[in-house]
This record gives sequence, C-alpha cells and structure tokens, in this order.
Amino acid sequence: MLTLSTLYFHAEHSRKPLNWSARIKVAIGAAKGLLYLHENNIIHRDMRPSNILVTHDYEAMVMQHRDLETNN
Repeated sequence: MLTLSTLYFHAEHSRKPLNWSARIKVAIGAAKGLLYLHENNIIHRDMRPSNILVTHDYEAMVMQHRDLETNN
C-alpha cells in the first residue's frame, strides 16, 4: 500500500497520471472513510494525501491518526 501523496509523486515523475476512473475511486473511498468517522462522532483533524492509504487496485483507506478526537 502507498499513501496518496506517494502515489501522486510516482505518477508525476513517470509522466503517467492516474486515469479519471482511479482518481474517482480514490476520492469516493476517502469520502466514505470520512463519512464513517463522522457518523461515529470522530473528527480526523489532519486529512491530507499522506493520511490516505491506497491499495494496488486504488481502494482508499483513511489512516487512523493519533490526533483523532470524538465530538461529544
């Protein structure tokens, strides 16, 4: 697995950017991860490309971060 920022760095240097299908898949996966956190009253507070893990088939996962806070 790579972080989104690492994946972007590799794509930028290879001159072959991610296709739109892969980009949309990553964006939707990250959004679903945030939705799950918010539905459980958790605020991530540090959402950025380096906190999104991407699998070989472009499934995105929001990394658990030590600064996650519950919003009660």
